[in-house]
Amino acid sequence: MTTSDEQSNTGHGHVYPRADGVKARCGGPGLCEVCSADQARKQQEHAPADFDTATMSVKNYYHPTPDEVSFHPQPSEAINQPLTYAEHRRRLIEYLQAKVALSDWHGVSDAANDLRELEAHERGKSGR
Repeated sequence: MTTSDEQSNTGHGHVYPRADGVKARCGGPGLCEVCSADQARKQQEHAPADFDTATMSVKNYYHPTPDEVSFHPQPSEAINQPLTYAEHRRRLIEYLQAKVALSDWHGVSDAANDLRELEAHERGKSGR
């Protein structure tokens, strides 16, 4: 699909192809101000809603939701009430599912590795 800029482009032709196929000998984006401005505009037009083109990152990516925060035990809970194997496993699986819902694959990997270590520790304790 082409945008109206691509159909009626009379610019340099590096970012938005011209109908006549001509490209200016300006060096394109990175070297030419006009082409760089076209490139920035094109990235803005095609960026996902949660993508910040100014910082080239996903907006609010590292801000946990209230549901995520609830997965982390409070310090007094962690110190005074050790988790049972079943409760620890349940919390890790719940956390993993939250990370899947957020498409946070690094978090999914971390949770999966924690589950693997937890289960290996439990097998070691039971002699399996």
